[in-house]
Amino acid sequence: MESAIIDSLLNGTAWFWLVLGLVLVIAEIVAPTFWLLWPGLAALVIGLVTAMTGPFDWRIQGVIFALLSVAATWAGRRYIARKSPTPDAPALNRRAEQYLGRLVKVSEGFAGGRGRVAIDDTIWIAEALDASNPALGDMVEIAGVDGAVLKVKVAAKA
Repeated sequence: MESAIIDSLLNGTAWFWLVLGLVLVIAEIVAPTFWLLWPGLAALVIGLVTAMTGPFDWRIQGVIFALLSVAATWAGRRYIARKSPTPDAPALNRRAEQYLGRLVKVSEGFAGGRGRVAIDDTIWIAEALDASNPALGDMVEIAGVDGAVLKVKVAAKA
């Protein structure tokens, strides 16, 4: 009995592909990565075709499975990329870029075009764009970002 089950699975019967497809889809549900979903769906398709047409050479089934997996992964990734919304806040994970255009106070006077500015509860390294040296307490505008260094210019006096 056990040998018949193993032979059935190794010879590419419909049950083999259906079980493999379900295992891959369940693994995708447990760890949602969208990488196991497509081979899982390909295995289910092979299982359904094998159930409808009867078993055929397992090597051909394997090649079809591989081709379907690659095609489904490629098409699925393109579809998801096209359907996924672009974020409303493009600088969401780039904290310094969120401060562009903001007026801030110099917390440590500039020397040689570099100093520090206070934004909320954080002190940032800043570099003057015009090589000026704003003094402690002056207001500057954040005009650019270079990594974690804010590029500032002296704010226009109102």
